[in-house]
Amino acid sequence: MSDLDSNALPYADLNGVRLRYVDKGNGPPLMFIHGLGASHADWQKQIDFFARVFRIIAPDLRGHGASEGGGPFTVDRLATDCAQLLDELKVGSFFLVGHSMGGAVAMQLALFKPERVKKLVLADTLPNLRPNSFKKRLMLWTRLLIMQFLGPAALAKRTAKDMFPKPEQEPLRELMILRNSRTPKAVYLALIKGLSRWS
Repeated sequence: MSDLDSNALPYADLNGVRLRYVDKGNGPPLMFIHGLGASHADWQKQIDFFARVFRIIAPDLRGHGASEGGGPFTVDRLATDCAQLLDELKVGSFFLVGHSMGGAVAMQLALFKPERVKKLVLADTLPNLRPNSFKKRLMLWTRLLIMQFLGPAALAKRTAKDMFPKPEQEPLRELMILRNSRTPKAVYLALIKGLSRWS
């Protein structure tokens, strides 16, 4: 499924928003949770590969991708959305993968439903996102300032350059900029504040 037809994804009405998601393949359920400013589309290669042996569930978190954007924007709310989506899909136990902010959401979901999470895989994330070190404060304020004054496209460009620095990664950078520029400024700012209070 391409970015262009993501509105054709199935949806669930959860906590006041319409949440779009991928549900592909058969086998043990495996949920992928994307990072801040991203969508299910960032997992496309993994979805295609793992759907051969797993049932893949990959939501667009509220305010991201093709999902609606009503708040509140907190890690707890995003994790609750994911738990309720799994309930709606009648998923019992499942494997769980989270990247960056999605890693925080995955950890919170695992705390909510420890008896159901078979394995937890975390990438590029932390168990505490509160700005309690100089490095975290610098990252937080840099992102807030870029988003506030320059907007989503500028922040997407900065993030893509950090994530894909090599010249041969130019196509990946361009794709990330295109996708992450779509996240509304208000959603991003609200989630940065929510993340800065989460541990």
